[in-house]
Amino acid sequence: MKKSDLFYTIAIAALVVLIIAVALFKFVILERNPQETFQVKGFEEITVIDLNGSEITLPQLMTEDQSTYCVMFRITDCFSCVFESIQELIHLRKSGKACIGLIIHDRLDEVSGFTANYEFSPFFMITRVAFYEHFKSPITPVLAKIQNNKVESYRYFTPH
Repeated sequence: MKKSDLFYTIAIAALVVLIIAVALFKFVILERNPQETFQVKGFEEITVIDLNGSEITLPQLMTEDQSTYCVMFRITDCFSCVFESIQELIHLRKSGKACIGLIIHDRLDEVSGFTANYEFSPFFMITRVAFYEHFKSPITPVLAKIQNNKVESYRYFTPH
C-alpha cells in the first residue's frame, strides 16, 4: 500500500469517527436532557399489569407507611443502565425499602421473558400509551421515590 493510500484511508476513518461522534452528541446527549423534570399526572388512574396478566392500579402497589421506590424502563434501554437500576432496587430492598420495577412495553410475553434474567421481583408492565399519558420523563431508566401517591425524588440512570 502506498503512503498516499494509507493517508486517505486514515483520513476517511477519522472523518467517519467524527461524524458518528457529532451525531451521537446531537441526537443522544442533547435530545435527552436530564435537567428536564420527571412528572406524573393522574397517579390514581395509572393501571399496570402484573406478570400473570392481571390489571392493578399503581396506587395499590404503594406502601402507606413508607416510600416505595419504582424503577421505570424500556426493555430496549441501555442494558448497563437497566442493569444498574435493577441492582439499585435490589440494594434498596435489602435495606428494607419497598420496591417495584415498571417496564414500559406492550407485550407481556416479552416482558416475562426479559424479567426472567433478573433476580428481582415484583415487575409490572405499563403500556407505552399509558406511560406517555401519565408520565413525563426525558430519560429512562428513572428511579422514583413515591410516597402518598406523590413523587418525592427521582434520578436518571445514564451510561457512564
